[in-house]
Amino acid sequence: MMGYDGINDRNRVRGILLMIAHGSYLYNELDAVENLRFALALRGLSPAAREIKLALDRVGIGAFSDFKIRSFSEGMKKRLSIAKAMLIRPKVLLMDEPYSSLDERGMKIMNQFIRESTGQGSAVLMTSHNRVQSAEVAGKAGVLLQGTLREIAVKDLVAAHELF
Repeated sequence: MMGYDGINDRNRVRGILLMIAHGSYLYNELDAVENLRFALALRGLSPAAREIKLALDRVGIGAFSDFKIRSFSEGMKKRLSIAKAMLIRPKVLLMDEPYSSLDERGMKIMNQFIRESTGQGSAVLMTSHNRVQSAEVAGKAGVLLQGTLREIAVKDLVAAHELF
């Protein structure tokens, strides 16, 4: 991955990779800022308080920065995961159903983040059932049909109902 061997260079691979998945992988007894600081510290990062505030504000949960995660909705947890990714700036971003639990505004935030990430040279690989949102940011698309992955033109992704 990115020129590194996944076995022999696994720590380097871990350093360039981030996944946003169904589960939030956040700590319920920590608040939003504490969760970010903890996750970033594991990567040797220590962003300034201002950077953290900007990321939380950008995803629309800045007013809840000192709330324990246990009080967050699933959408708020997903937004916090986006803020974490914004601060980490991974070279490879894996996403499993990135739009789940997000409202329309949250989906726009997600797509803006994906555009910025790819614009800065990051690779983004996502799986999604939301063809409309995915088509807005996809460079390539594929459809998994009966165990076989088929490439499909991004422009055809939304209209290809017979594949789904």
